Amino acid sequence: MEIIMPRNFNLRESLKFTTYLDTTVDDSEYIYDYINMSTVEPFGMLLISSKIRKFLSVKGDSSHCAIEYKDKDYAAHMGYFQSVNLDHGKKPGEANGSSTYIPLTHIDIKESYIEAFNKSISINEYIEKVYAEKLAGMLCRENEEIKNKLIYCISEIIRNVYEHSKSNLLCFAGQYWPTKDLVEIAILDEGEGIASTLKRNKKFLIKSDKQALRLSLKPGVTRSINSNTKNNNDVYINQGFGLYMTSKICENGGNFTICSGNHCLTVQNNDIINNKCSFEGTAIRLRLKPSRLLDINLIDISKKGQEIMNNVNRKSEITADSFI
Repeated sequence: MEIIMPRNFNLRESLKFTTYLDTTVDDSEYIYDYINMSTVEPFGMLLISSKIRKFLSVKGDSSHCAIEYKDKDYAAHMGYFQSVNLDHGKKPGEANGSSTYIPLTHIDIKESYIEAFNKSISINEYIEKVYAEKLAGMLCRENEEIKNKLIYCISEIIRNVYEHSKSNLLCFAGQYWPTKDLVEIAILDEGEGIASTLKRNKKFLIKSDKQALRLSLKPGVTRSINSNTKNNNDVYINQGFGLYMTSKICENGGNFTICSGNHCLTVQNNDIINNKCSFEGTAIRLRLKPSRLLDINLIDISKKGQEIMNNVNRKSEITADSFI
């Protein structure tokens, strides 16, 4: 069976690909045709490569090969082809990266615990220093206040992967397009997903992946499953403001996307865009226009979040609608 790979590895096409791959029929051979591959973006590369790795595992008794991919230099340099088990281009994390890009990077979670131990630092400090500062630095290049809060927010996103997702792998990538005044950071894990994670708190009433994603972006929700935090003097992290603050910063300066299970949610311009997808873990995309970051009022965002959280905490049962 021939699998035609998307022309654009962007948000829209990568989501469509995850559902398309589920419709393929059983066959003894699968041929992945990259002839149309053109535009590639961090989120698309992470999501599609993860979906293909899962497909390779499920269809392990079949043969798999790819065609028309050896002239796709950018994707090869970013580590995409090696990430789908093709011996072409650089391996994930092999490219040095620069001020304008972070290549596809795969982190073995167990190995990073060992590295943190060898450096005599906590895993939370390791996450902040090794991963979050690099990613936040690409998103925000000038405003130190917002950069510092993004470091905390991204640290919480990654900590949740380590502490709650049950994933063995953390993946991330990034790209800065100066002429577009645009930065994209993608973070992905192959764990059990948002709905399963939040359901551990019996106070949450969750009936669908869509409800789980909406709930995950509300202030205080991540604290309910996150009992071990490093920054005890930081109000945003202590109160589970990581995803909430990140999504609001991106909403005001770009957009924020989170995918898990059969649903994908994008927050943009005070609006929520819903799309279908098929992904067992959790994939997050942060998009920002650096020139608009100076207009973001962190104090107003945090005050509003605090007010919402205080009202909701009085409820015995919580759904996403509880925050309206």
